[in-house]
Amino acid sequence: MVFIDQGNEMLEEWDWEAARPTGRAVRRRDAHRDGIPHEGVHLWVVRTAGGLPEVLFQRRAHGKEMYPDCLDITVGGHVPFGVHENKIQKESMEEIGLNPTLHC
Repeated sequence: MVFIDQGNEMLEEWDWEAARPTGRAVRRRDAHRDGIPHEGVHLWVVRTAGGLPEVLFQRRAHGKEMYPDCLDITVGGHVPFGVHENKIQKESMEEIGLNPTLHC
C-alpha cells in the first residue's frame, strides 16, 4: 500500500464571488482547515436497470479522514493546482476506470 500525503497537495484558491480562480496555490490541508474555497469535481453516474434509473454510489475507504466507510458520489475529487483541462476525465479514470465524454 502506497501512502500519499494528500494534505500537501496543492490546490488553486477560488474567488466564488467572481466565479474564477485566483491564481494562488494553497495546500489542501490549509484550504480545509481555513475554509479557503477551491475547485472540486463531481460526477454522478446514472444507469437504467429494468426501466428504472439507478444512481451509482461508492463507499469511501476505511482510512479516509473525513466520512470513512460512508457512501459517496460516484466520482469526486479535488483539482490539483495548474490543471485546466480534462478535470473530470482524470478523476473518473482514477476512480472508476471510465473516461466520460461531455454532452451539452
